[in-house]
Amino acid sequence: KQRKVKKRPILHGLCTLGFAVRGVLAYQRQLKRGASTRRREDNAEYDVTYIACRFARPVYVGDAVKVIVWDDDTSRVAANRHEEKRILRFEVLDDASGRVVIKNGVVELSRKALTHLVSSRL
Repeated sequence: KQRKVKKRPILHGLCTLGFAVRGVLAYQRQLKRGASTRRREDNAEYDVTYIACRFARPVYVGDAVKVIVWDDDTSRVAANRHEEKRILRFEVLDDASGRVVIKNGVVELSRKALTHLVSSRL
């Protein structure tokens, strides 16, 4: 018994992952915009320090995908007093079928604390 094979080319997994991380960073920027009542240092830029995921299904060229991002409140950890790490989790769905194409996605963001960046000379 032979399976039906789609004739369209498969989108490279790293390209799909790139779209996913772009969605995660957009989510982070959206959180920053909504943080006007928070302290000023909460609005500092984060750097991507770690990415991990599981590619579950192929994505074909021309398919629309949806990135779902959530922030686990327990994931905010101060690694030391000069650096803060934040972990965001994500999944990517095929928009047409609703099937998960990337699962168990993790992006670790970190930033230097502003107190560390201020010069101590007077």
